[in-house]
Amino acid sequence: MDSKEQKHKQAAAAKPKRSARIESAAKTDELLIKSKHRVRQHGEVFTPRSIVHKMIDQPGLQEDIIQIDTRVLEPSVGEGVFLVEILKRRLEKIREAYGNDLTRYESAALVALSTLYGIELLEDNVQLCSMNLYQVFHDEYRNVAMQLGKKVRANVEKSAMKIISVNIALGDFLTRKAPDGKDIVLSEWRLNTEKSRRKMARVTRTEHSLEDVFQRVTQPAGYRHKARPVWQQTTLFDLAETAAEEPTAQPVYRYIETAICDVYREEMEEYHADGKSDR
Repeated sequence: MDSKEQKHKQAAAAKPKRSARIESAAKTDELLIKSKHRVRQHGEVFTPRSIVHKMIDQPGLQEDIIQIDTRVLEPSVGEGVFLVEILKRRLEKIREAYGNDLTRYESAALVALSTLYGIELLEDNVQLCSMNLYQVFHDEYRNVAMQLGKKVRANVEKSAMKIISVNIALGDFLTRKAPDGKDIVLSEWRLNTEKSRRKMARVTRTEHSLEDVFQRVTQPAGYRHKARPVWQQTTLFDLAETAAEEPTAQPVYRYIETAICDVYREEMEEYHADGKSDR
């Protein structure tokens, strides 16, 4: 047997079978890019989970980040790998503390979810991130309920969906704008600390534009963001129509305080300049 043939057989013997290579890749490999086009067009490259764990495990960071009232904003959230890992750790901690009291678990789990935010440029990633967060929340909630011999509550799951849908925003973090040119708007789920002893937390939804967050503008509890008008060229026809129309005052509504398990209802009241409300 010549040396070339011998080397060829040795290499073939050392090379794992195709099925073994596929199985090994499934266990270790991750999808870091979806396509070369997306990389060129948007610079989209996902962070490996091993790096995510190392970043979250940094001394001084992990202790703070798993606190359920610590707000976390991921400016390029992708499919949510960072937020999903943080939520998993928070829910594990909540389960240890309130695993024998479903109402307290529900309350703490929703608070933990309400302080996680993400902004993403690509719509399909927003959808996947939202689905991933909800799947983690739903699975953990269902497991705790089953262990206690109880059922998950529809209003809790609906509220989790509502929180995720407004906390994960579609837009460009750098321009602070949504694809339609309007402000990126995020909701703060402001806790009523005076009623913190209640089993179910009470919150007031308060909206902030991302620009307001950067400018450190504080809005009153319940504030609903008014979209800034996008500038357009005015014509004589527009001016004529505007002059013919009678200005009418539009009612102003604000969110009211509610149990965090019922935020999906989006309850509001009419607000007046004198501070009175129609409830």
